[in-house]
Amino acid sequence: MSSALLPYIDFLRPSIPLGQQQLPPIPQTQGDIAACFALAIALGFWYCKPWDLPDPYRHVYFEKPQLKNGGGHGRAAETRNIAKKLEETNKDLVIFWGSQSGTAEEFANRLARECYSRFGLNSMSADLSDYDAESLSDIPESKITLFLLSTYGEGDPSDNAASFYRYLQHKPSHSLANMQYAAFGLGNSSYQYYNRVVDVVATAIDAMGARALMPVTKADDVDGNTEEQFLAWKESILRLLQNKLDLAEREPIYEPKLQVKEDESLDVIDLHSGEPVSRDDNKTSSAVVSAPVSDARELFQNSSRNCVHLDVDLSAHPTISYKTGDHIAVWPENPAEEVDILLGQLGLHDRRNIPIGIKSLDPTMKIPVPTPTSTEFLFKHYLEISAAVSTDTLASLLQFAPSPSVRSFLGQYVKNRQAYIQLAEENHLTLGRLLRMAAIKGGLPEDGAWANIPLSFVVEVLGALRPRLYSISSSSMLAPRKPAITALVVEKPLLSRPAEFIPGLASTHLHKVSLSSRSEPSSSLHVAIRKSKFRPPITTKDIIMIGAGTGIAPFRAFLLERARLHAMSRPVGRTILFFGCRDPQEDYIYKEELEQAVANLPGAEIVTAFSRTQYPGKVGRGYVQDAVAARGEELSMMIAQQEARVYVCGRAAMSREVAAVLKDALKANVDLGIENHTEWWTSWRRMGGFSEDVWG
Repeated sequence: MSSALLPYIDFLRPSIPLGQQQLPPIPQTQGDIAACFALAIALGFWYCKPWDLPDPYRHVYFEKPQLKNGGGHGRAAETRNIAKKLEETNKDLVIFWGSQSGTAEEFANRLARECYSRFGLNSMSADLSDYDAESLSDIPESKITLFLLSTYGEGDPSDNAASFYRYLQHKPSHSLANMQYAAFGLGNSSYQYYNRVVDVVATAIDAMGARALMPVTKADDVDGNTEEQFLAWKESILRLLQNKLDLAEREPIYEPKLQVKEDESLDVIDLHSGEPVSRDDNKTSSAVVSAPVSDARELFQNSSRNCVHLDVDLSAHPTISYKTGDHIAVWPENPAEEVDILLGQLGLHDRRNIPIGIKSLDPTMKIPVPTPTSTEFLFKHYLEISAAVSTDTLASLLQFAPSPSVRSFLGQYVKNRQAYIQLAEENHLTLGRLLRMAAIKGGLPEDGAWANIPLSFVVEVLGALRPRLYSISSSSMLAPRKPAITALVVEKPLLSRPAEFIPGLASTHLHKVSLSSRSEPSSSLHVAIRKSKFRPPITTKDIIMIGAGTGIAPFRAFLLERARLHAMSRPVGRTILFFGCRDPQEDYIYKEELEQAVANLPGAEIVTAFSRTQYPGKVGRGYVQDAVAARGEELSMMIAQQEARVYVCGRAAMSREVAAVLKDALKANVDLGIENHTEWWTSWRRMGGFSEDVWG
C-alpha cells in the first residue's frame, strides 16, 4: 500500500496504546488493492473538493444588461490588426499612446481632435495594447504613425505599452519599411532612465526600416513643463502634416465623436453612481472594489498642514491581497462645489439627475466613462472636472462663446499663452470656473451662459477621472487585510493670493473621508492594489532606507516587518532608516512606533534630518541627503562589503541628490576594481542594489 495512505488509515483506526500498536496489514488480494485504490481516489476527490471551485459564470449574476453592446468600458477595436482598422475607418493618421498616469493618452486624444478640427485630417488615437505589434508592418506608406510614450519607474514602459515594448526588444524580423513616423517621449530627467522607452522604441523601429519624419522629441517634467513642450511639438507636427499632406487649415469645428442622450426610461438602479470601471486585462492591478476605512487619524502635530493615515479593510474581498511595498490606487471624488459650478454654467442644474446614455459615433474611439449614468454622477465621479484647462480646450471653447465680448475675453489668452499661464497661476481655473469667469467678464448671467456647449464636448475634452497611487505604509505580514495609506493633504497657494489655495483632489478627498470615518463607520474608498517592484530584500540582507516626508510610508512597513521577524527569531540584517522632515515637533510622522521597532531590532537605527530646525551634529539645518553624506564612508562599506540594498522614496529630485551623494562616497572610499564607476553603479542598480519609489 502507498505510504501516503497510512496517516488516513491510522486516523480511522481506534486509538491503541503505543506499546501495543502493530504495523498496518499488507493488502493480500486484488480486492484489497482495489479497495485501497478506491480509497485513494475518494480522498483525492475530497481534498480537491471540485464543488468548491469558483463558478466560471458567477460574474454573469453581477453584470448590468445596459453594459452590453458598447454600454460600458468595452474596447472599440473589433480587429487587432491596426492596418485593417485604418482601412475600415478611413483614417490617415494613427497616434499610438503608452500612458501610465493618463498624460500621454490625453495628449494623443487632443492631437487627434485638433488634426480633424483644424485640417479635416481623419485621425485616431490608439491604445497600443489594443493591436498586435506585428500588424504595424501592414500599415501602408500613405498613412502616418505617431508615438506618444511615457517612461516611469526604473525605465519601464506603461502597462498598455509593455507587450509592444517586449516585442521590439526581441528584434522581430518584420519590416517597417512603409512606416513614416514621429515620436514624442514623456519623462523626467530626475530619473536615471530618462525617456528610455521612447529611445528603445525609436531605435528598434529604425532598425526595422521605419523612417522618422523628424527627430524624436523628449519632454522633461523636471520643472513641470511637459505641457509646454508638448504644445511646441504638436505645432511642429501639425505644420509637418500640413505640408506633407497638402492640408488646408480651416476654422476649428467641433464634430462630436460621442453621443450623449437623456433616457428617462432608466431607473437609478440602472445607473453607474460612483463605482469605477477598470480594464479587465490589467495584469498589474487588482479589480476595483469599494472598501471601508477601518481606522483614520491625523499624523501631524501642531501644524497648519494635514497628513492623514487610513487603514482600508479588504476583509470582504478575499481574492484581493497585497505585498509589502505595493501601491494602492485610490479613486477620488470631485468636490461638490466644482460639480455645482459646472452644472450651473451648462444650465444643467435642473437636469442633473436625469439618466444619460453615452454612445461612440466613431468606431476607433472608446467611451472614456461608464454608461449609463447621470450628469451629476458623471461630473462627481467620472470626469476630471477639477483639473486645469489646457490651451487646446481654451481655443476650442471659442466656437461656443455666448457673446462677442466673451469670445474677445477668451481670445486674448488663446493668442497670448504666457498671459494665460499667468491667469492660471493667479486663479483657480477649472473648466467650470473658467466658464464662469468669462461669462462675468462678458456681462452675462453667472449661470446658464454656456448652455450651448454639448455634453459630449465636455466628456471628450476633459477625459476620465483617474486614480492616484499611494505607497502602502503597512506590512502584508502584520496587516494582510488592511493596507494603509499615508497622504499629505496638498494645497497649492495662488500666486497673487498666497492665503488662497488650489486643493489637491485625491489628498483632499482622503482628508474628507478620514474626518467622516471617525464619526461614520460606513465611510469607504474605491481602491485597487497595484503590484510594485519596490520590495524589501530578503531578511538577512542589510538595508539602507532613505525617505523624506510621506516618503517614509513604505519604510514604516519594511521596518515593522523586520522587527516582527526578529521577534520570531528569524535572522535579520542591519537596518538603517534615514528620515527627513521639517520639524520633529510637527511632521515627524510615526515617530513612536518607529522608535519602538528600532529599539526591538538589534543593530537598527533611525538617522533624522530636519530642514527647518537645528540639524543634529551640525550648525544649521539639513536635508536627508546631508545626513546620508555625513555617513558616506560607512554606507559605502556596507554597500561594497556587505552588499547592502539601498531604497529611496520621496521626491525624484531628492532621490537624484541621494544617488549623487552615494556615488561620490563610493568613489572616494571604495576600490571597486574598475575605472568606470558609472558602469559599476549602473550594473549594481540593475541588479537591485538601488531601488526608487519616487514622484514629481
